Amino acid sequence: MEKRRVVVTGLGIVSPVGSTVASAWDNICNGRSGIRTITKLDVSAFPARIGGEVVGFNAGRLDFTPARAGVPIYVASNGPLGQRAAGAVADGAIMEACGNPTEARALGAAVAAGAREAGREPAAVQLVARLNACIGPDGKSARDVLRPRVARTLGAGRLRFATLEAQGLALPAAARASVAGVPYAAGFTPYLPLLPLITDAVVDALTLAGTVEEVTERVVALGRAGIGQIMIYPFAAPDGAVEDTVRRFGQDVLPAARRVLGSEETAA
Repeated sequence: MEKRRVVVTGLGIVSPVGSTVASAWDNICNGRSGIRTITKLDVSAFPARIGGEVVGFNAGRLDFTPARAGVPIYVASNGPLGQRAAGAVADGAIMEACGNPTEARALGAAVAAGAREAGREPAAVQLVARLNACIGPDGKSARDVLRPRVARTLGAGRLRFATLEAQGLALPAAARASVAGVPYAAGFTPYLPLLPLITDAVVDALTLAGTVEEVTERVVALGRAGIGQIMIYPFAAPDGAVEDTVRRFGQDVLPAARRVLGSEETAA
């Protein structure tokens, strides 16, 4: 058999798991499937509606029309640029650790500015607070669960806040310098020396922690400041379970907060 030389000048791939060699290889190695609901054909009449499709982007747009074309767009940002962009183009703006009314009003102002610049009605953009939550029978114990996480959040400086310094809730410069350069992935240990600076007021400003009554009061305050939706990342209180926090928030806090806010709206 005659031997031939083959010269490989490049690698390329077009597949459901990726349309570049790097993305396809990464997805394969990490067990990510390319099988999903078929979108480019109407398969409503067929029993099987999943398959491997190549999904691409053309000038920033999907190369198919989603089955739910009206899916709302939410922009998550802790900075003014992203928040103004949310006001200009999105249905909602999500801010992480927006747990106090002053910060919520600053978020609303940034979103409203972006909306007005784009000729939109600011009220059409929903404000969403994404908050770590721990709800238990003892408020201090619940706060203590989240205190190290708040220390890491402020020490790492990965989130921006418009009002914490003015409220006297930001870490001193020397404290921030003491943990400068610590990787966020290093966990909580490098930030534990900051715990004496993380008062209950600081925890309350960035999270939902405490008893049902305490958390309800803060949810009402956020609602009055313009927050229309709250996303929680639940944590277990001491001697409790994560499910307890979820249950207390869903069954106790939210109904009580809605009753208060609803009655105020009716009275107005």
